[in-house]
Amino acid sequence: MASFTNTQLDEVTKLVAIVEHMMRARDNDARLDKAIDQIIDIAGQFGGRNITDFLIIYKNEMLQRDVIEEKQISNFKRVVTIGLQDHIREIQATQTTWMGFERAILAEYMLGDTSRMTRHTLMKWIEKKTRKNMNALGVYNEFDQMYNRLPSTDQMFLEEDKVLYFLKAVDVKDRRELGCLLEDEAQPNGLITDWVEVRRACERFDKRCRWLDDSDMAGSIV
Repeated sequence: MASFTNTQLDEVTKLVAIVEHMMRARDNDARLDKAIDQIIDIAGQFGGRNITDFLIIYKNEMLQRDVIEEKQISNFKRVVTIGLQDHIREIQATQTTWMGFERAILAEYMLGDTSRMTRHTLMKWIEKKTRKNMNALGVYNEFDQMYNRLPSTDQMFLEEDKVLYFLKAVDVKDRRELGCLLEDEAQPNGLITDWVEVRRACERFDKRCRWLDDSDMAGSIV
């Protein structure tokens, strides 16, 4: 059996690491391309109108495929019309986080947004059953977008029960389990009030669901 020197083993280890890195990068690129294709299939290319609805679709598709924020920002120009690409690049150059980029895009194109949000339209959206099988983080992002479009007076009116309204928007099959992660007996309605913690709870919940789905799939193969 051939023996290897420490130097040779180090070189082999480096080579394996390089190959693994290339494979991960290729997988990441494939998921990104799939997200871009899906966004365009659903919403077409963004041409300056209805930015709020477009951002909801864009962010959901990116999150579904675990695309990192840096790639979400840098690839937004791929889903806009040619005439807007230079302007989008200018905005990209000034932003390093998705939150900042999203706010900048909204500030630029909100006047072309024909969707106006009121307390009534938010309640109607919560009552709809169109979010079946959408993961918790997807519902969170969509709810967050719509809530932030409310007039400040409506936001103040709903603020105390914001998390409760969000929970009502979640698919009924996930509501009880996710609700357990959001419990806080110290609060009047029994739910936490920190909106950032709600997002983290959604991320943990979705991660657990993916793990269970992978476990079920592995069990069925065996």
